[in-house]
Amino acid sequence: EIPKSVKARVGDNIESLLVVNPDLVILASYSGPEIAQQLKNAKVNVQIQKSFGGLKDIEDNIFELGRLIGKEKEAAATVAAMEKSIGEALKKQPKCSRQPTMIQYASSDILPGSETIIDDVAERAGFHNVLRDIKFKGWSLISHEVLVQQKPDFIIASAADARSKEELIEKLLHSAGWQKLEAVQKGRIILVPDRLLYTVSYHASELVTFLAELYQCSPKP
Repeated sequence: EIPKSVKARVGDNIESLLVVNPDLVILASYSGPEIAQQLKNAKVNVQIQKSFGGLKDIEDNIFELGRLIGKEKEAAATVAAMEKSIGEALKKQPKCSRQPTMIQYASSDILPGSETIIDDVAERAGFHNVLRDIKFKGWSLISHEVLVQQKPDFIIASAADARSKEELIEKLLHSAGWQKLEAVQKGRIILVPDRLLYTVSYHASELVTFLAELYQCSPKP
């Protein structure tokens, strides 16, 4: 649902964006550089947020936006609310003798290692990304030879990948690499709303709380 304060959604349509007559446009570093240049050519102030490698980056971006628009107190309140909700969710977790491990599924086999939001958020929620252990950084293509050597306790996947956990399991069981993972064979799947799994906004705290509330201790061997 679009907040009432948001006049329109324009995507990457520059013409539609200029019609809104913005005083400032915030872009992510991964946005096409031609978009920033077109806006600058149109005499629009542009601010590029560069880092999205973890929850702290998201919070720093919120502080930066607060400074830019003169809403420092509101930005601080937003970050404080994020940390409060995370803290409350973590208090409810069971005590585990071993940190449960995870890996995120993607049909492209381009998976997140360290220095990604899902890696950092999962760690905050109590899960350990097994790809950290093989020095896998950023979003990179993983070979099936490397994939089958991983032993995550749980698979995290987007709810957009299947209508149900059962449907996703069936899909993974027909994938040459994923079918070898015990987490797939045992059905240890965590489906996450797509809007949360790939967020780069304050909703990242919701992703932490979502995972924290589904937190389970590592299954016994």
